[in-house]
Amino acid sequence: MLCRMDPKSHDVIVDELDFSTMPGTQSGVLNSRWTPIGLKNNFQEAGPFEFILTNNSRSYLNLKRTYLVFTFEITDAAGNHVTMTPEVANTQVYAPINNIAHSIVKNFSLHINSQLAFHNSSNYAYKSYFEHVLMYGQEIKDSTLTAAGFYHDSAIGDLSSLGFQKRCLSVHGQGDVQVAANISIDLMNQPRVLLNSCNVKLTVYPNDSKFLIEAFNRDPDTEFRFKIKDVYALVNEFDLADGLSNALEAAVIEHKLIQYPMISSQVRSFYIEPNRLDAPANTLFTSKMPRRIFLGLVDAEAYNGSCKRLWGTRETTLAATLLAQNVQRRRLPIFRFRAEPRRTGQLAF
Repeated sequence: MLCRMDPKSHDVIVDELDFSTMPGTQSGVLNSRWTPIGLKNNFQEAGPFEFILTNNSRSYLNLKRTYLVFTFEITDAAGNHVTMTPEVANTQVYAPINNIAHSIVKNFSLHINSQLAFHNSSNYAYKSYFEHVLMYGQEIKDSTLTAAGFYHDSAIGDLSSLGFQKRCLSVHGQGDVQVAANISIDLMNQPRVLLNSCNVKLTVYPNDSKFLIEAFNRDPDTEFRFKIKDVYALVNEFDLADGLSNALEAAVIEHKLIQYPMISSQVRSFYIEPNRLDAPANTLFTSKMPRRIFLGLVDAEAYNGSCKRLWGTRETTLAATLLAQNVQRRRLPIFRFRAEPRRTGQLAF
């Protein structure tokens, strides 16, 4: 007999196997529209950026289709354009780091009706980078994800990498550059909309310029500056028929509870000293057993951003994948670390 996770769940069948009935006619949504949302606070290049996404509107906010749009340029410390000649060997070249629309963000905080609903650590750039590398195929990486400034690197920290060359051309002689990205936090990674008449405040904290620029053959006298010139949010809203809207409000009043199916992904960082042959004891997780654990290595100096690294500002290497599909499994493999000149440590199996 079929075992149900929730005894109140109903029988359903996927559309691909339903050959006998006509699909239903959508009669609940009267209007769907895109609305640009400007900053609530005064614009400051160093942030933070505050947005009021709904402001007690009667419309329903489509959380999964909420985007941030950034306009930026890369200059020197005085605000002047830095020339480069990518076609000439051994000359100074620079570009924004990979996945720049997400990497601009250091962390988010989300308030709903003045209550803190989400606040992540300062590793959002690494979290979104892992998601793009692991969750999408090559065709999506070469098309859709380029809107966020993601160009797949065939080699990490290599001047000849095709991904770096494309990012270099995106800022070379182009003036202002505009990129857009979805907001990859727990509540906005699920398909259900947010109830209306809520006050939703989103605060964005940006990363430092040294973290956002990758340079090779850099002139020691040149200090790069990642200058954010404009930012706004783009939200998708639904207007529902009065009957459906009233029914939803009555259900909320009756049950006093709404449920969102969320999968939480977290990034935690640990420092490993050079030349160590073992990993220090650290707590990887404190709540439920994760289904998957991914390990990545990054140079200690480049972790927070450093233009002194000639091979790149940030280097992330996918080192290993641990699959823990069975939640009852409590023992994890133990890895030993061996030293490597350019990285803090490297996994040895």
